[in-house]
Amino acid sequence: MSGILPSDDAIEAFKRVKAGQDAWAVFAVCNETTVEAIHAVSADDDHRRTAFSRFESDVWAGLVDWVAANMANRAGYIILSMKKVMDGIDQSRLSVISWCPETGMKVKAKMLHGSALNAVKQTFEGIEGKPVQAGSIEDLQLTEVYAEVGL
Repeated sequence: MSGILPSDDAIEAFKRVKAGQDAWAVFAVCNETTVEAIHAVSADDDHRRTAFSRFESDVWAGLVDWVAANMANRAGYIILSMKKVMDGIDQSRLSVISWCPETGMKVKAKMLHGSALNAVKQTFEGIEGKPVQAGSIEDLQLTEVYAEVGL
């Protein structure tokens, strides 16, 4: 395991996503030493009531827009509970998207991101399945991400 571990604040931010208090959060390697939460979106009561029926419009679209605007040259780990109604049944998977842009990043930053991924998966207990790999906004097509996480 890498020496780069999630900070206590990052662990608390993850727990908020896991508990449904936040809709999603983005984490990144900071100062080459720790993984920190760099952004989180709170889940209000309306979000909790409609989390499954309006996931694409209320959660996913905002996440993709934020990543496009803020992560073009920065790697990160996006943690969220993917939600979908399948055959009339609400389904969810606590998932991690390993975001690492294909261009605009130095090799060292990509290596730090890759080496810290195992620490993120081990520290953030409850993440289901393997990480979804994304390097461009095109990789964040919801149908493809659903398929990768098993929804």
